[in-house]
Amino acid sequence: MADLDEEIRLAYSSGKVLVGYKRTVKELKTGKDEVKLVIIAKNAPKNIKDEITYLAKLADVPVVEYPGKSLELGRILRKPFFVSSLAVIDPGESSILKIT
Repeated sequence: MADLDEEIRLAYSSGKVLVGYKRTVKELKTGKDEVKLVIIAKNAPKNIKDEITYLAKLADVPVVEYPGKSLELGRILRKPFFVSSLAVIDPGESSILKIT
């Protein structure tokens, strides 16, 4: 999990990552920027997981379930709130896309 944490942090700081359920869903629906990977927290509500998984499947985007809770995912990104999901648009210097 430490490697995944570091890759998420690196992708967030050096690339382009959209944080949050609403932004992830909006991007998957509109397809304005190409989403390359979606990460969902383990304790995200079932309806959120189902909707994001369904939209990602339609867009042919891989989904990774983060083994920690949404609070931990927020802490990785240095956010003072819960983060249920995030969408990686540009991985930057990270190798996060190799996780899938």
